[in-house]
Amino acid sequence: MNFIKIRIRLWRTKFEIRNKFKIQISLLIIACSLTYAQQYGILKGTVTNKENNQPLPSANVMIKGTLIGTNTDYNGKYSIQKIRPGKYILVVSMIGFRKEEISSVVIEAGKENILNISLEPAAVQVGQVVITAGKREQSFAEVPASVSVIDPQTLQRRNAITIDDALRQVGGVSLIESQVSIRGSSGYSKGVGSRTLMLVDGIPLLTGDTGELVFESVPTFNVDRIEILKGAASALYGSGAMGGVVNVLTKEIPDVPKTYLRIYGGFYDKPYYPEWKWSSKTQFINGFYVSHSQKFADFKTLLAISRTEDDGYRQNSRWQRWNFYSKNQYQFTPSKNLKLSLNYLEQRRNNFLYWRNLDSALIPRADQLGDRVISKRFSASSLFTNIVTDRFTYSIKGIWYHTDWRNDVEVLGDRSISNFMDAEVQFNYQMFAEHIFTLGVHGNYNRVRSDIFGRRTGLNTAFYLQDEYKMLDDLRFTLGTRFDYSKLDSLKSQFQINPKLGVAYSYDPLTSLRFSVGRAFRSPSVGEAFTSTTASSITVIPNPNLKPEKSWSFEAGINRIVSDNINVDASVFQSEYDNLIEAKFVSPFTGQFINVTRARIQGLEVSAKTSFFEKLFLLDLSYTYLNPKDREEKDILRFRSKHLFYVNTVLSYSNIELGIDFRYISRIERIDKEFAIYIVDAEKRVPTYVVDTHISSIFKLGNVPLRTSFHINNLLQYNYVELIGNIAPIRNFVLRLETTL
Repeated sequence: MNFIKIRIRLWRTKFEIRNKFKIQISLLIIACSLTYAQQYGILKGTVTNKENNQPLPSANVMIKGTLIGTNTDYNGKYSIQKIRPGKYILVVSMIGFRKEEISSVVIEAGKENILNISLEPAAVQVGQVVITAGKREQSFAEVPASVSVIDPQTLQRRNAITIDDALRQVGGVSLIESQVSIRGSSGYSKGVGSRTLMLVDGIPLLTGDTGELVFESVPTFNVDRIEILKGAASALYGSGAMGGVVNVLTKEIPDVPKTYLRIYGGFYDKPYYPEWKWSSKTQFINGFYVSHSQKFADFKTLLAISRTEDDGYRQNSRWQRWNFYSKNQYQFTPSKNLKLSLNYLEQRRNNFLYWRNLDSALIPRADQLGDRVISKRFSASSLFTNIVTDRFTYSIKGIWYHTDWRNDVEVLGDRSISNFMDAEVQFNYQMFAEHIFTLGVHGNYNRVRSDIFGRRTGLNTAFYLQDEYKMLDDLRFTLGTRFDYSKLDSLKSQFQINPKLGVAYSYDPLTSLRFSVGRAFRSPSVGEAFTSTTASSITVIPNPNLKPEKSWSFEAGINRIVSDNINVDASVFQSEYDNLIEAKFVSPFTGQFINVTRARIQGLEVSAKTSFFEKLFLLDLSYTYLNPKDREEKDILRFRSKHLFYVNTVLSYSNIELGIDFRYISRIERIDKEFAIYIVDAEKRVPTYVVDTHISSIFKLGNVPLRTSFHINNLLQYNYVELIGNIAPIRNFVLRLETTL
């Protein structure tokens, strides 16, 4: 019994000690939490339009001299967490409004500080914030490279079905069908390889097999804005960003339930020449998009579905597409959140490769009739961000992109299944007031199982580091480098160091100067190295000796606010390429991707944004001159144009808006001569002159707000080709109706 009593006393003593220890730990945690909470303050408020007191969603709110900031929600509200006590300058900006800098904003520890801001509408936006150039929020004046932004208003005006439709009016950007070229960086290779990297919310979206940009995978109706970074960006983005970056930023999920509906329908006009008419039926265009968002405590979700259908203006060019999209966000704490996006695309389209001849320009060769491509693509991406302090943040992002496509071309057809997985961890740290460090680890892996490419794998890993050094209030240096390792199946592994230097100088509040120089590289895609197929008399053979592309690029530019109504931007640039990958004929009817030993692209770009009559009339102009040289063959690079000129106008009165867009692209001067062997009239190429117009109106049907617009694309029914043997879209008419509930 004594032994048992002793055991009981020992057990009680042990229990009491354990409980006391737990209580002490709990009190310590509570004390630390209270101390931690008392170390920081919170800034909240609402951003509104000064003219009508309406809330402004998607406005940028940043605390100058720190890494923290946010965007306003659907109701114009913002909240910035973890601000050290003290006095700050708050910078608030939004496209179409004057930037506001509110000084002496006092933050008190452990308190919610309220500050409401009103922005005044302006024709020229000075302090626009972009995130693509430095992988963090920056004002235009801080960016040492050219960045164009397609803002929400511009996306609203155009009935852009896919992202490439929206890119066609961006200065320095040209497209051949859906292949984008920034400042002449790319020629044309049908559906294989890209020197432009596409990101969705900062996460790469490239197919694992062909390495192409599949614009249909991104639902344009849920896009907030698009940032286009021009020039070599590999110091932060690596392989694929040799020509530039297209970063698609999706809309934030509102805190209140919202249902959005858009429907549209239209038809193609009759061909300009009667002999081109291939059907007695009218060819229709139609589609719809519907989304709904909801918030449940700390969890927000948006679900969307869209369907688009196009009968095609050419024979055997019909397509149908379904998109299912979901964006979800969970707010762990005010400074920690996780976003998860899911997207599924299913598309069926016929395959028009090239015309029968110019007299039958909308009719394919007989052996193409019945050809079609069926594709299913699914992506799941996630982004976790944590604001540790106002000087230290980090993010973890990743994506799985699965593609499965099959084409019924020739007799057997081809099929490819690929899985692309990409992950990145990024840290932003402001060690001193003058230095902001960005560093990260990035890697991706792709696996391909294909009739056309074989069974292939690829691996890329990288580490990058960048320091933004603010020498003076008006002078900022950016120095960075990226170390990349690349291994594509049987190709020789590659290790590449890509440095970059940027300088941004604000000469005065209205003038900013920039300069950048950097090295870039791009690994061959699986498609470029291993394609083995035959389509419509053309055989493509693999090239297991293909080398990565490398380049050095520089740019110098100036941005000037001439007046309240005029903003001008100008730049000169040059890129030197080694081992540039181009598709060439190695013998009649046989093509292969090979390395062009040396190439040089020089040019200049000038753009102007103007406004008249208190913003009733807006005018945007851009002109780009390119001099793309194949230094090995002493000739112009294939599939490039020398001149690009774009004009965008908007006339607004009351709730009615009229817009006219014009683009001129000079004639492609050089193609492969071998095209003439199997494409009749291959040499028939002309400059591009295209006029698109729209008229829109906003009104209410009872209590339901409605926006309707009528679009006429290719108003002048101008016939031109982007790709050899392919007439570009002829005149078409589209009526669109949309509402938000």
